Amino acid sequence: MLKSFKEIKQNIEARNAGREFRRDEDGRAVVELCVRDDSDFLSPYSSSSNSVINSEVAEFIDTSVRPLKADERVRLEIHSDEITADEQKVYTSAIHSYYAEQYKSNSLERRRLLILAIAMAVIGVIALAAAITLIACEREIIGDVVEIVAWVFLWETVDILCFQRSLLRAKQMRCLALADCPIDYLSLEKIAPQVSLN
Repeated sequence: MLKSFKEIKQNIEARNAGREFRRDEDGRAVVELCVRDDSDFLSPYSSSSNSVINSEVAEFIDTSVRPLKADERVRLEIHSDEITADEQKVYTSAIHSYYAEQYKSNSLERRRLLILAIAMAVIGVIALAAAITLIACEREIIGDVVEIVAWVFLWETVDILCFQRSLLRAKQMRCLALADCPIDYLSLEKIAPQVSLN
């Protein structure tokens, strides 16, 4: 017999109900990453000065920290029997560099969105003033069209300022936490069995 979506949802919620992040002595959430093969840990593309992590590794980390609050501090525990002491230094630097670059990228995008929102607000106000003038001059149809355009620009301004920039701010805070997080390297024997990255 097929399960209903309600039953599936209840099963998922029951499985996740008791799942909490372990905390370190400083209250940071511990995120575990199991690496059985580290040959693709680093991206094949990077600047000459800094290596960065592969996009799959970044995606795994991002998915793992998604349930946490954006401003919550984290500690990464990387479990592997493949990573040497020299690679640990490189990988730690690569993780921190990746998230520092993401922070910088999000900062530039927030600034671009602010400039765009200001421009759209100015256009919206000018269009609204033009619509009022046209309606007062008995050009109601054109005035109504211009008024609709004005409200579209003003709504886009609100959307950018209240929603898009807020989401980017949350991403920035998460990137800051990961760009400076402590990273521990442990053996595979100490990993919880449900967390893995192949």
